[in-house]
Amino acid sequence: AERATVLVDWPVEQAAPRRIAFVRSLASAPPSLAALVDGEAQAARREALNGLYVAMTRAREWLIFSHSEPHRADDFRSWWARASVTAADWSPRAAAAATGAALPVAVPTLPTLTWQARATPAPSTRDAAAARLGQAVHRVLEWAGRPGAPLAPAELPAASAAAAAAFGLAGADAVRVQGIAATMLASPACARFFAGPALRWAGNEVPVADGGEPLRIDRLVALAGPDGGLTWWVLDYKLQAGAASLPGYREQVRRYVDAVQALQPGDAVRGALITGRGEVLEI
Repeated sequence: AERATVLVDWPVEQAAPRRIAFVRSLASAPPSLAALVDGEAQAARREALNGLYVAMTRAREWLIFSHSEPHRADDFRSWWARASVTAADWSPRAAAAATGAALPVAVPTLPTLTWQARATPAPSTRDAAAARLGQAVHRVLEWAGRPGAPLAPAELPAASAAAAAAFGLAGADAVRVQGIAATMLASPACARFFAGPALRWAGNEVPVADGGEPLRIDRLVALAGPDGGLTWWVLDYKLQAGAASLPGYREQVRRYVDAVQALQPGDAVRGALITGRGEVLEI
C-alpha cells in the first residue's frame, strides 16, 4: 500500500501545478487534500483496469490467471477478484482434453534451493566512520555544485554541519567535513567542475548502465571547449589519496566512461578520480 507520496494537482490545460503536497501518509491526509487524494485513487484504479484490458485482449486462445488467497477481501480491486466472477477453474489435464493433445500438459517445477549466502564480515567501526565522513563530504559537494544557485563560501560551515549531522557524525567531524570540501572546491584543478563559464551541464549521483548493470556516477559535467565542442567528465570522489591508485577504482571509472560515451557518441568523454586533497587524477 502506498503511504508516503507526493500529490501533484496539475490540470493538463494549465502551465503550472496548482498545488504540490508532500504527504507522510495517504490514510491521514488533511481534509484540504481529500479531493486530490480521491482523484489519485480513481486514476490508479483506472490504470489498473487499463492493464487488465490489455492483458485480456491480447490473449489468442487461453487467458490464465494464477493467484494466491488475499489476506483480506479486496472488493474487486485486483485483477483476480474481477476475473473470478466469470473465470472457470483450469487444470493441465482438462486443457489437454479440450485442445485434443495426446498427453497432459507437464508443468515443470524448480529444484529445491540449496544455495546459502556467505557470511559477510561486519565493517569495522573505523571503516564505518570513514564511510560516513565520505558521505557527508559528498553531500556538501552536491550542494556546492547544484545548478542555478551554487553554495556560497559563507554557507560552507552551516552546510558541513548539516551534512555531518545527517550522517550521524560528531560536531568535531563537521570541521573535518568542511576542511575537505573547502580544499576540493578551492583546488584550481577541481574548480572548473563546480562553477565557471565553461560549465554547460552538471549532475550528481547520475544513474547509468553498463552491460545491464546499474551504475551511479558521483558527478558528471559537460565542459565547453575553445572550439565550442563539449567534453564530458566522469568524476569519482576518493577522499583517501592512496585509494585513487587502486586498479579497481580506475576500472570502475572506465566503465562509467564507456557508459557515458555510448550515450554521447559525438562528444569526448574523459574520466578522473578526485581526492580529498583536491587532486584530479585522470584515468
